[in-house]
Amino acid sequence: MIPIGFQTVVYLMYTAVFIVSLVGNGLVCYVVMSSTHMQSATNMFIVNMAVGDLVMTLFCVPFPFVASFLLQYWPLENYLCQTFTFGKIVAVMVSAYTLVAISVNRYIAIMWPLKQRTRKHQAKYIIAIVWTMSIITSFPFLLATSLDQRYEIYFCSDKWPSEYFRRLFNAALFILQCCIPFAVLLFTNIHIGIVVWGKLPPGEAQNSRDIKMAKSIRKMIKMMTTVVIAFIVCWLPYDILLVLRAYGMSLRAWSNQPYVWFAFHWLAISHTCYNPLIYFCMNTRYRAGFVSAFRNMPGFGYVLTRRDEDELPVTGRLRAPSEVFV
Repeated sequence: MIPIGFQTVVYLMYTAVFIVSLVGNGLVCYVVMSSTHMQSATNMFIVNMAVGDLVMTLFCVPFPFVASFLLQYWPLENYLCQTFTFGKIVAVMVSAYTLVAISVNRYIAIMWPLKQRTRKHQAKYIIAIVWTMSIITSFPFLLATSLDQRYEIYFCSDKWPSEYFRRLFNAALFILQCCIPFAVLLFTNIHIGIVVWGKLPPGEAQNSRDIKMAKSIRKMIKMMTTVVIAFIVCWLPYDILLVLRAYGMSLRAWSNQPYVWFAFHWLAISHTCYNPLIYFCMNTRYRAGFVSAFRNMPGFGYVLTRRDEDELPVTGRLRAPSEVFV
């Protein structure tokens, strides 16, 4: 039996993730798509990650995991069991592959500055490839997932032809979701850091435009590095636990099992909240876009406008919404 206090904590924490993720990722999509100045290739990739996080939020929070976790059985139909599992894996793979696409795109732009940069329409093709690869990668789990009846109740679980296939596909998922993306991200970010933060050759000077551009690139690299670290920290413990279970580690006899699964699963799902917060804290354009979006909301707009008027000098003026993206 799971204590009532712990059940309450589960509800509150998953509800918080659900609300913050919907609002934050919705704002990211709105800010980029409502301003032509924000629709660069990198920002299109960021929107794609936000869409993936929204899919994750809707497929995993609040009902599917909370219901099965607290009720200890699956109360829905078989096709919903398959859909929720498939959608969750697709969304995670979209985030991983999109991070790789962003990193490779920045790597090419910095290592070969004279090469033509990725255009918006090219970014759309790359995004289509990301979703296609994510669906193909996740498809075996769609086929293997089904309801499993035990003691007159049903559980949503995976059924593989043999234990060999279970281990093979779980290991492959771990490699594709974590190992390969992490290796690519580590390689590209280290080389980018060496180029951007490396010292200039003796006698070489920089003009103000070069200094400003280098500063902007460094800010972008710091922001995307933080996004990568958040992804790895949130998902790696849960993925390792899944691999260990696939290779025979059982937690059913452990009295603390519900708390361990809750902690690792919540940490993984909570990743859907962090990217918008990172953009808000580390990017002035996203921060200005978020404020502009809230200003257009009933109630929020009046409060923010009054606060800005109080902080501005008499000769100051409020910036027009179009100016914050220049």
